[in-house]
Amino acid sequence: MNILVVGNGFDLAHGIPTSYQSCLDFFSMAYQCIDENKYEYCRSMLWRDPIRLPPNLKQFSEYQIKFLKNFLNNSTESLEYPLLRKCIQDNLWLVHFFSWQEVKGNERQQWIDFEAEISHVVQLADQAIKRSCENSLTLNQLDMNFFKDQELKRFPHYIAIGKKIMAFLHKRFPRTEIMDHMYSSIIELLFNDLKKLTTAVEIYLKTCTIREEINKVTDIENIESIDKVVSFNYTSTFLIYLKDQNPENICHIHGKIRNNILDLHSQIVLGIDEYLDEKHQNTEINWAMFKKYFQRIFKHTDFQYVNWGNSLESSQNQFQKDSGSSISSNLYVFGHSLDPTDRDVLRELIQKDNRTTIIFYRDEEQLSGEIKNLIQVIGVKELNARARSIPPSIIFRQQISVEVEIHDLLKPFLFL
Repeated sequence: MNILVVGNGFDLAHGIPTSYQSCLDFFSMAYQCIDENKYEYCRSMLWRDPIRLPPNLKQFSEYQIKFLKNFLNNSTESLEYPLLRKCIQDNLWLVHFFSWQEVKGNERQQWIDFEAEISHVVQLADQAIKRSCENSLTLNQLDMNFFKDQELKRFPHYIAIGKKIMAFLHKRFPRTEIMDHMYSSIIELLFNDLKKLTTAVEIYLKTCTIREEINKVTDIENIESIDKVVSFNYTSTFLIYLKDQNPENICHIHGKIRNNILDLHSQIVLGIDEYLDEKHQNTEINWAMFKKYFQRIFKHTDFQYVNWGNSLESSQNQFQKDSGSSISSNLYVFGHSLDPTDRDVLRELIQKDNRTTIIFYRDEEQLSGEIKNLIQVIGVKELNARARSIPPSIIFRQQISVEVEIHDLLKPFLFL
C-alpha cells in the first residue's frame, strides 16, 4: 500500500499560488478594491498589460485577475463577490496582518507563521482581559490601545488590532462597564472575524484551483501507484495522480474547499495549536474554538487514516500466517515541513511496523528543517533507529527538478 501525504509545498510545486504570502497579496488588492478612493488605481493595475503587471499580481492566473476585476466592479455574477467583500471589510485580523507585513518588510511569511501570529494575539488578548478583570477595571480605565505599553514597544503592529478592539467595546458598552462583562464579547469579536477570514481564504483558494492545466511533478509520477492520500491542504490537486478517487481513500485532515461558497459556514480548519499545559487544557476553555483540535471535531473533518493502519495490520497478520512473510507499506511525504504542530497525525502515520517513509526535500535548507522537525515529532532515538537502519525505514530523497533533468541531458555536449 502506498500512502501520499501532502502539505502546502505540494501545490506550490505544481505552480499553484497557495502560499500565505500570495493569499495576503490577493487580499491586499481586494481590500483596495473596496476603497472608493482607490478605484481608479485598482482599475489601472488590473487592466494593465500582463507583461507590465507588478510581481504581486503577475503571480496570479487570468481567472484570478478576472475575479478581482469583477470584484472591483461589484459584479453580481456570483455570490462569492459580495461574500468576500463582507469577509474582508473592516476585518480586524486582516488589518492586523497588513500591519504585520509592514513590520516584516520583504521577509516572506508562511502559513505556519500566520497560525503562530494568531496564537500570539489570542494569548496576549487573554492576558489583557484577565489583567483587567483582576483589577476590576472599567472601560474608561483601559488603555486606548488595549494592550500594555511594554507589549506595544515589542510588537508595534498590535496597535491597529488593539484600537479595533477598543472601538468595538466603546460602541457596545458604556464607559463605566467592567471588563468581566466584556470578556465574552471580545472573544466573540475575534472569533467572528476569524470565521470571516477563513471563508475569505477558502474563496481565494478556490480561485487558485480554477485553471486549464496543471503540470505533473516527476517525483509523484514515479510512484508506481497511490492507494491513499492524507492531505493537510484544503485543495484537491492530488486527484490528478489517482486512478481510484474513492472518498474512503482520501483524508482531508483540515477539511476542503466547497464547490459552492455561499455563506460563512466554511468547513476548513484555520486555527491554532494548543498552547496551554496539560493542567490547564481542560479548565481554561474560553478560547477553545480557535484551536485546531476543536475545529476538526466541530467541522467533522476526515480522520479515516486512523483505520488504514489497522486494516493493513489485519491483512498483514493473515498474509504472514499464510506465507510466512509480511506486507510492507510506503509513506510518501511531499511538500510538508513535518512541523510538530501536526505531531499527532504524523506519528500515527510514520511509526508503523513494516512501513517505509520517503520524505522529499527541495534543497539542503529544507532537508535540515525537516530533520529538526522530525526530531520533535518522533524523537532522536526513534529517528536514528529508522533512518540509520539497514535497510532504513525513513529515507530522505531530493526532489527531481526540471533544471537538473535538462542539465543531465546536456552533459554529453558540454565539452564538445
